[in-house]
Amino acid sequence: MMIPNVISSLLEANLAIGRIEDFLVSPEVAPRPVLARRGNEPAVRCRDLTLRWPNGNLLLEGIDFKIPARGQLTLVMGGVGSGKSGFLSALIGEIRPKRGDITVVGSVAYAAQVPWITHATLRENITFGNEFDPVLYACVIEACSLIPDIKSMPHEDRTEIGEKGVNLSGGQKARIALARALYAKADVILLDDPLSAVDAHVMHSLLAALKSKLVKDSAVILASHQTLALSYCDLVLVLDDHRMVFNGAPADYCEKFGVEMQPINEEEVQSCDPGSPNVSACQLMIEKNASLRRIIQRQHSSNVGGNLVKEEGSKRGAMPWQIYEDYMKSCGGVLRCCMIIIGILFTQVQERVF
Repeated sequence: MMIPNVISSLLEANLAIGRIEDFLVSPEVAPRPVLARRGNEPAVRCRDLTLRWPNGNLLLEGIDFKIPARGQLTLVMGGVGSGKSGFLSALIGEIRPKRGDITVVGSVAYAAQVPWITHATLRENITFGNEFDPVLYACVIEACSLIPDIKSMPHEDRTEIGEKGVNLSGGQKARIALARALYAKADVILLDDPLSAVDAHVMHSLLAALKSKLVKDSAVILASHQTLALSYCDLVLVLDDHRMVFNGAPADYCEKFGVEMQPINEEEVQSCDPGSPNVSACQLMIEKNASLRRIIQRQHSSNVGGNLVKEEGSKRGAMPWQIYEDYMKSCGGVLRCCMIIIGILFTQVQERVF
């Protein structure tokens, strides 16, 4: 009886030790050096780049391009498994080049394909440790179409968000991750397909935000397969068969691949940047929008009602009979429980006697 259990435990322990060993001997990921931005130096520069996945499979090879430093939206396109996410992982230093080099100038903000949401309030998930700037915060949540969602929450932006965004929809998680990247005001903003979880109207608004003065000092790199983004971007990179098969303007891409470019919605492109002369326009927007003004003026507090995680309570003393009665009812009634007990006793007596 004991030998099978011992063998099973040894096999499980061997698997666990193997996993721990693989983790401990994995190579360290060196922190990405932050290079100071100088003049019109490109924000991203790749020279004869070859990338491989951690398992050794080829990711990309022969990549050579540069991305301007400011106010440019670069669209990275390609089919499923073409290497868009791996390419962005290389830009943040998660995948080291096997050949060639990558230069990323300035600070970097990254929104992953699977949005990372921490157990905190919605406002804390957006500001993410940065100092709270009411005007910037208002512009960001407006640009990311989050105001209707915030108004529908029980405590607006002070609502507690569960681990991994358990109480949010897929579109809400994607827009919160995008808002966090925009709020960081980084020199380079990397976005891994935040458009896949939203509808067409919201997609227009998000793309307009990536062309607004909110990101005029940033180089934005968007990985997506949405052809709608062609109307908003300045540069298109296409990945296919482990190589970059196109690098050029959106109009040239449409002509080469026979894609029709949809007209841009100029009304959606807002000039909403607290660091620009349009700060007065942004403040005017806040004054006109009562809901937005109420959201940013409300003092943040973690002691609000409706917390997802509450302190567990405990009682001491004898177990009341009502608990046993409820348990027996859930098992099928008192008669069935008595029959089960008699059966157990009969089995024990039979084993001892025979």
